[in-house]
Amino acid sequence: MFININYLIKHIISSSYHSAGLVPSFKAEITLVVLSYPCFTPFNSTPLISHSFLLSFIVSVYAFLIISFLVIASLLNIVLDILFVALFHWGVVGVAMATTISQAVCAIVSSVYLFKKYPQYRPTVWFDKTKLIDLIRTSFPLMIQAFMLYVGFMLLQRTVNSFGSDMTASYSVVVKVDRYIMAPLIVIFDSMAAFAGQNQGAGRYDRVLSGLRQMRIFSLIVAAVFCVLGLLCFPYVVRWFAMDEVATDYAVRNLRMSSIDLFLYALYCPITGMCLGLKQTMVPMVVSFVELAGRNIFARLLAPIVGAPCIWWCEPPAWIVVIVCVWLYFYFYVKPKLKQSIVSAS
Repeated sequence: MFININYLIKHIISSSYHSAGLVPSFKAEITLVVLSYPCFTPFNSTPLISHSFLLSFIVSVYAFLIISFLVIASLLNIVLDILFVALFHWGVVGVAMATTISQAVCAIVSSVYLFKKYPQYRPTVWFDKTKLIDLIRTSFPLMIQAFMLYVGFMLLQRTVNSFGSDMTASYSVVVKVDRYIMAPLIVIFDSMAAFAGQNQGAGRYDRVLSGLRQMRIFSLIVAAVFCVLGLLCFPYVVRWFAMDEVATDYAVRNLRMSSIDLFLYALYCPITGMCLGLKQTMVPMVVSFVELAGRNIFARLLAPIVGAPCIWWCEPPAWIVVIVCVWLYFYFYVKPKLKQSIVSAS
């Protein structure tokens, strides 16, 4: 593991000359995070289990509790950041420790609440072999998807670093801000997965198709709203990060492209969420690989032509390829099977 950390840092972070001085700090932070995995892995899934379980009730008090757990963890993270960095002068290692501790506290608190409120969800020594196999079959493609996602971003980071410190700084800001504008569509993805899974269990395949149609329209409306907000607000948001003029310009142009890409993502989320809910977990894994591979390939192809803007111009063609693949799969495989299930149920 530590050999791999050294290799990744050497070939990805240090691919830009200006980043050489940051390598020891990055190495210390990544090493600390890796060492924390054995301690907190048993708890890490619990907030997600608690979140999914409580979300299914659609009761506001539970949603408030979930937000409360996250707010407490965020506030604790801020306090520990100030304590470890400003008072103890631990630098990047202090930031990593603050994040790890706050996440652990969130996981433990949510675990205690979940197991106390709902005793039937307490872990037991015995397990059902059939359910375990089903869980592995469902979760393994998603684990591969997550792994490929981060590998793809590391490869893209190498291309970003090759354009200098301004591009590297701007890209780090873009990644942070991009999470906020993508969050509504990610929630739509999760909601569509839960909706499809529930109606499949109830044998209401007609509701799966009607729900998909309505969710497509809703996704495009959400994308339009956040696209307009992004185009208007990004120049002011980026200034909060106190970057120089060139890095600020890069970040604003990149985020504007991300705002336009929301329409493509809005066409992607409902249908892949539906496939996930129908236990077709290979679909998100494959399309994620295609999107990340396409983004890296188009970035390399466009770099000699447009230069630094290839970092954001590579996204639309990659998403277009993904959407074409997803919709072809839906119309020629998923939709006929759903209609056949509707006829069989009637």
